[in-house]
Amino acid sequence: MAKAEENEIVVIAIDLGTTYSRVAVCYDENRVELIADDQGHYDIPSYVAFTDNVRLFGNAAKSHYHSDPDRTILDARYLLGRRFDDPEVQAYMERFPFKVVEREGQPVFEVQVKGENEIFTPEDIYAMMLSRMKEIAETYLEKNVTHVFVTVPSYFNNTQRQAIKNAGAIAGLAIYRIFNEPSSATFAYHLNELKDETNILVYDLGGSTLNVSLVLAEEGIFEILATAGDAHLGGRDFDRRLVEHLVRTWREENDGEDVIEDAAIVARLQHEAEEAKRVLSSQDSVHIEIKSFFGGKHLSKTITRAEFEELNDDLFRETLKHVEQVLSHANLQKTDVHEIVLAGGSAHIPKVQELLEVFFGGKKALMGVEPDKLVVYGAARQGGDFHKNSHTSFCCFLDVISVPLGVETAGGVMTEMLSRNAFYPISKTQIFSTVADDQATTVIRVFSGERAMTRYNRRIAELELTDLPAGPRGVAKIQVTFEVDANGYLTVSAHPLGREWQTVRTTMPLDFSADAFESREREKSQEEDRLFREKAVSRNALETLLHSLRSRLPDGFRLDDRVSAEHRERIVEVVNRELLEWLNEHSDGPVVTRDDGERPKRVQGVIPDVVSMLSGTDGR
Repeated sequence: MAKAEENEIVVIAIDLGTTYSRVAVCYDENRVELIADDQGHYDIPSYVAFTDNVRLFGNAAKSHYHSDPDRTILDARYLLGRRFDDPEVQAYMERFPFKVVEREGQPVFEVQVKGENEIFTPEDIYAMMLSRMKEIAETYLEKNVTHVFVTVPSYFNNTQRQAIKNAGAIAGLAIYRIFNEPSSATFAYHLNELKDETNILVYDLGGSTLNVSLVLAEEGIFEILATAGDAHLGGRDFDRRLVEHLVRTWREENDGEDVIEDAAIVARLQHEAEEAKRVLSSQDSVHIEIKSFFGGKHLSKTITRAEFEELNDDLFRETLKHVEQVLSHANLQKTDVHEIVLAGGSAHIPKVQELLEVFFGGKKALMGVEPDKLVVYGAARQGGDFHKNSHTSFCCFLDVISVPLGVETAGGVMTEMLSRNAFYPISKTQIFSTVADDQATTVIRVFSGERAMTRYNRRIAELELTDLPAGPRGVAKIQVTFEVDANGYLTVSAHPLGREWQTVRTTMPLDFSADAFESREREKSQEEDRLFREKAVSRNALETLLHSLRSRLPDGFRLDDRVSAEHRERIVEVVNRELLEWLNEHSDGPVVTRDDGERPKRVQGVIPDVVSMLSGTDGR
């Protein structure tokens, strides 16, 4: 216990992790201390459990999960600030043992307490966790805590950040500021004080997620050059591999007995696997012993570090793909990285550190602060600097657009307006044209996502323009502008060119959470997207060419007056029957046959006939 002086300013920082949360204090002299709970634990499980009499938090709640998973809430971060119909939310619901229902379009937890169903929002759960962390800090400091700094992943959108602030208000806490985890990680090593440009790779491998960021730091200015990661790759996956190994071994040694369907036994194995993983980070082997494990028999098994590494080798190497990806997006080579910062509990694993060191040609990561404590330690330092500088902008952290934003154009094509990893604030304008003669209205559909086809991306907004100027296809022009302000709000506006008074617009917070960390699926789809784009370009070129030809034929013009029967038959066949009718039949999308690349050439072949016809030549 460390009693704070009456007039001493203390800054509290809380790292609200998906799996574990932590709290630290920074004193006037910029000295940081991590704070443990009453049982001496610095890592507080991000669990909340309900019984008929009390609510449990941290380790007590995690222990309760093994016997009562229906009334123990974990992974609340995945639902924070999201809609119930979000595909990611629906996917998580299938894995949760507890009940999630819809209320006013939002996902909420339904828990039975004393025979009655009670509803708790994700903000309620976070408020309970914040209250517990506040209580731990107050007990240690013997002083009331009313203001805190909180860290979140860099991909958190404004809605999710506001949800954190709402949770703080419910808990009776004013949140001074929300810090991005990568920036806090760099503060732990005083990298904000570097004068020269420094490229910092932040590798954050936690209990449930992997976040990789490339940060450019210079004299207190931070730019996130690129981000990558996987929302479903972390320490629990390594634990699961060990559980599967133990189940498989038991089956082999006990005449095929399968314990995988027994939830209580699997929960015990998960607990033992996590503890074994921790021990193997500092020892060469660990012995797992569970009395009366199944059917009155005991489980006794020694696991070596080599066995654990072999079980998870593919997952460890999978993390390096995201490191490669973030380097590629930042247009940097391995040798351009000046510092490597490890964060997250799973970054303790020796094999992970070894693979990173080999990947970067022998360059070692900074190791002065334990990876699982790094973010909260840095956040406390960052908060201390913030407070010391009288709340001025002592450092600037430039965020990036982590997923491309664009509009749907002819054939269901995703036309990019703002690219991945573009810094914001930013504004970009493009000019589009109508796709039909005398088109009076158009709908501008806004999407976020990596795919070439909008049907595989996420629609985030829709605007309708009416009373477009009449005219042939392609004559009326529409100006579309995408603008993202410094606070992360996207405004999309559109108007017919030269008619600003007809402008329509919509504004929304950037929300990349549902798109984040889909790199593996994106890699699988690259070839499919390439073929789609080629076919779409070919089809659109063909359609434009045909309409151009049709528009150049005067009304009532008789082909047989100017063109030979042979040429007339060729023009009619190519333009009217073979191509225009084919395009009309396939107007729903750009999926075309293999000979589409030849069709524009065949149309171009009749152009001399038409040009000759219009210039008065007999064409014979």
